[in-house]
Amino acid sequence: MLDGLVSIRPLTQEELRKNLIDVFSVRYSRKFNSISIDENTNSIISRTNTKCVFKSC
Repeated sequence: MLDGLVSIRPLTQEELRKNLIDVFSVRYSRKFNSISIDENTNSIISRTNTKCVFKSC
């Protein structure tokens, strides 16, 4: 049966946000190689002009 499988549950908002940032930053940095993530605020920062990519930051 399903013994030993991890139970599946919906992701929390925080997990979704983190996953989105991870995916976005990987794709974005691959394309432009110009962003970094501020660990303190979890916001994505452009290295070129140190401005946040997302308006929500």
